Amino acid sequence: MNISSTGSESDTTSRLPYDLERLIFEVAAFDWTPRHSCKLLLVAKRVHEWVRPFVYRIFVQSGRSKFPDFANYPSPRLEDVAKYAKHLTIAGYGLDDIGSTLSACTNVHDLVMRFPARPRTVLPAMRNLRLKRLSANIFDLGPERMLHPTFCNITHLEVPLIEAPPARWDPVAKLPKLTHLLIHNGTQPDPIHYCLAHCKALRVLVFLIYFGMAPPNYLQDLAKIGDGRLVLMCCRDPREYRQIWLDGVRGGPDIWSSADLFLLARKNGFLRDSTRTHVSPDWDEELTDEGKKWFSTLCVPSKPEDPEFP
Repeated sequence: MNISSTGSESDTTSRLPYDLERLIFEVAAFDWTPRHSCKLLLVAKRVHEWVRPFVYRIFVQSGRSKFPDFANYPSPRLEDVAKYAKHLTIAGYGLDDIGSTLSACTNVHDLVMRFPARPRTVLPAMRNLRLKRLSANIFDLGPERMLHPTFCNITHLEVPLIEAPPARWDPVAKLPKLTHLLIHNGTQPDPIHYCLAHCKALRVLVFLIYFGMAPPNYLQDLAKIGDGRLVLMCCRDPREYRQIWLDGVRGGPDIWSSADLFLLARKNGFLRDSTRTHVSPDWDEELTDEGKKWFSTLCVPSKPEDPEFP
């Protein structure tokens, strides 16, 4: 649902103080899914201007349900709303569409790319981005391209585990601000050892396994690595992982926040099993009594009530 028309300002004069009214609409636009918050664009011209940055802060250009759906709805136009995008997931596009979207969304700091094309083919379209979070197969870029300003501010990186010599991961180790690394499915532990040893600023390394895809005893063997930064997580399938990302950008818990809390609990001795490395959805039930008191004092974000997105 894409809406550009607005209601008559004279018919929607507010009796609330200006700042309070604006806050109410902005909170609503942030909490609702973009498809629902689009309705707020019709309230009044002033409300339209307030909520537009919130409505279009998340671009989902992957899967069957896209938002904004530029192909099926002529309004809004990409060039009109791209400046509001902070989070972008993109997949299944032709190179021209990918390039035009990346070039237009200059304020994106959280990018997920899933497509057959190699990242180096769209790197020119990314030259104005200053990413902080990236999920992509970056190994085609090469060490020199990985030092491009686009990537120098990355703190959170998600990559597939490639079956290649550990030195192939050297560009990842050279990212100066990388504190959080997530490695997807694979069967070789050597890259994990390499990244733990060479990523100087690394605080968290999450190894994500999809159910049924790991060899027998593989998780147990990884748990024996014994590095306090390592966290093991399981996921049913890529679709569930996509939903976790969407929940996170809407203010709910995500893989990063779960890993950070888990490691903090383990560091402070709040887990019944201090050697535990696997984070399950109900890991907080494994806290000690003191840990449960600690956990209850945290402002842990809850999962959005409406999982449908957009």
